[in-house]
Amino acid sequence: MSNAKLECIWPARGGGLLNGNFASDLGSWTAGYGTGTADAVTSQYKAGSKSARLITSSGGNIADRYQSVSNYSNYAGKRISLVGWCKSDYPGAYLYIKSASITKSSGQHTGSGSWEPLQVTFDMPASPTSLKCGMINAVPVASEPVYFDAMSLILGDSYGTVTLTESYIYPIGLPEDVRAGTGRCADGEVYGIENNINIITRAYQYEGMLLETYLKLRNFQRYIVCGTAYEFEWTDEDGDVFTARMLSSFPAAAEIGPGLVDATMILELKDIGK
Repeated sequence: MSNAKLECIWPARGGGLLNGNFASDLGSWTAGYGTGTADAVTSQYKAGSKSARLITSSGGNIADRYQSVSNYSNYAGKRISLVGWCKSDYPGAYLYIKSASITKSSGQHTGSGSWEPLQVTFDMPASPTSLKCGMINAVPVASEPVYFDAMSLILGDSYGTVTLTESYIYPIGLPEDVRAGTGRCADGEVYGIENNINIITRAYQYEGMLLETYLKLRNFQRYIVCGTAYEFEWTDEDGDVFTARMLSSFPAAAEIGPGLVDATMILELKDIGK
């Protein structure tokens, strides 16, 4: 956990959304009120192998695609965020969350032509009757494509990159390294080290962790949504980059004094190849 960078790409099941990486083309995504068109393409993507392409109409009207979240009651009274990546050559592309008659939008893509993260955070009513999450191409150019990818609905308002730039040392720091599902054949070949194999489990138990550090890790954990697997890039101290999938748990910490907590973090890594 020292000098490491964890950068989340997208939850494997899209957090609270279906088909958030558009592997099933535009399945689960519905046409909105705009007259533009939409499809899934392989020519552009942030993660996986496809993205959603929304194209304004020849008259310059918007292209809108949204997903109705069926288990909206699970988010009653909670703060949620719709996050995703967008690529556009013009400003005017954004995300939105709508519950009943209340709609909130993210900031717009800058029009840089590069992939940029977008996020809209929304406080759900205590008794919601509906929930929609959408993406809109409203650039002021006719027949202009905009790409969306890595869409996810998460609890809370935290996502992005967490960089651990120091070697954190506490009174107790006990990592357990268990190489699961691996072994050595009679000819010396190692089996189990292959794609999608659980190659390592680590449990970090800390006493006297700074509250600021705990909150940073806890908020990163919320990006996952409870129990959801996600993919990320891991850059080790030597600069080597690995693509992995992590299942993790972070039991509630106990505050033992002003600004100090006891906490345990459990990580299970799966190698999914480069």
